[in-house]
Amino acid sequence: MRRRSGRAIFNLFAGLLACVFNGHGQAQSPGAFHDPRPVRIVGYGGEVMEPFLSRDGRLLFFNDRNDPSVDTDLFWAERIDDLDFRFRGRLDGANSRHLDAVASMDANGAFYFVSSRDYARTGALIHRGRFRDGRVDGVEVVPGLASRAHPGFNFDAEVSADGSRLYYVESRRGARRSRLAVADRRGRGFVKDPRSDAMLRAVNSPGKVYAPATSADGLELFFTRAAPELFLLLDEPKIYVSRRRSVDDPFGPPTRIAAIQGFAEAPTISPDGRSLYYHALVAGRNGLWRVTR
Repeated sequence: MRRRSGRAIFNLFAGLLACVFNGHGQAQSPGAFHDPRPVRIVGYGGEVMEPFLSRDGRLLFFNDRNDPSVDTDLFWAERIDDLDFRFRGRLDGANSRHLDAVASMDANGAFYFVSSRDYARTGALIHRGRFRDGRVDGVEVVPGLASRAHPGFNFDAEVSADGSRLYYVESRRGARRSRLAVADRRGRGFVKDPRSDAMLRAVNSPGKVYAPATSADGLELFFTRAAPELFLLLDEPKIYVSRRRSVDDPFGPPTRIAAIQGFAEAPTISPDGRSLYYHALVAGRNGLWRVTR
């Protein structure tokens, strides 16, 4: 038997840690995504982060660089084909002098996004309005989703296609961990589902879990996971998918989408479930990419 080289031992150790913290060693399923390709937004030259594809597949929402040095704003574009969108400009009504990002919308035009404009007063980051003809009207804080663990953050919300559920992220200031949670519609607001922890137990793990995205039927959950920061070799974020049999079942063990390499975050799925879009950091810039199955 040949002795393992130092490099081989290093790779083995890194692989074992990845199994523990980045996907529990699940193999990719037969309906695997493949063929990563860059996506063009015609008429736009800036960075693209946190993309969201509308439930009919016609519109793309995104924000520019999410960085404290930038006044992060929301933008929108219209589909030309699977790999091309036409830029339509800033999203009127949604942007402020604060961070505005992470768009989501149900099939009826109820538009959700993250904004820091009211956080100092309300402890809330998740807002909503009504999208129509390129603008968002009636912007307000979503009742019931302000963080109870102050100073904390509830953010990265994605609304289900039918508008009845919100998948979002819970975190605390300075924490090295974040987790997904689910809230159900109650009147004008949302209430955290008492089954949330059980429903998402297989998804949440040590480290940071964030940027949820759901399929139209609610049976697939896509998300981003980064390992605990103390494992410096494994802290690059990766995109995963978890599945379940019915909308009332817990999500199963997640699978890393192996075709997506490098620094990648914030998935969003097409209405037919065949195309997954996300942003990737390439040569120091965040751009839009797609894989298919």
